[in-house]
Amino acid sequence: YVERIERQLDMYIDQVRGLSLPAASVGELEGDYNSRVVRGSGRNLFLLDKNLVSHGGGRSRAEVCDLMSTSLHLVCVKRWCGSSGISHLCQQATNAARLIRNDLDFCAKVDKKLKGLHRAAWARLRANRADPEMVFAVMGGGSVSSFPLFSRMTLLNAAKQIQSMGFKVSYARL
Repeated sequence: YVERIERQLDMYIDQVRGLSLPAASVGELEGDYNSRVVRGSGRNLFLLDKNLVSHGGGRSRAEVCDLMSTSLHLVCVKRWCGSSGISHLCQQATNAARLIRNDLDFCAKVDKKLKGLHRAAWARLRANRADPEMVFAVMGGGSVSSFPLFSRMTLLNAAKQIQSMGFKVSYARL
């Protein structure tokens, strides 16, 4: 069974391509990393970390991703902290993909947060004229195959769901 999971992970999750994400510094916080990467990206990346969208009623708020590139890499970043962190990362990415594909109101709210080339890229995504890529980015994590089995299973299930919604899925070790 474990070998089958490994084969499927290789089928569903690629290494991120077309986007350069630098390594995280030892002890660097997620928010500091995201800000640093955006500053050094030459306007390729837009910071959406902590830029929550009020949506769903009550106090509900959602983060579409942490970083968005002009080529529609939607990067969800988490510091490695075991299986619970991977579970949260997978939920963030899966829920964001569902909202993007199924909720026009949510997408309109995200659009208002974006500017320039990122807003144009978002319009291409919404018009299905682009191939978005959901990137699982783990600070201080190893290769996917080094994750505990529970985390690999969670990641595989999320990747299958996200891919079924028309996204490419990739992994970046930070």
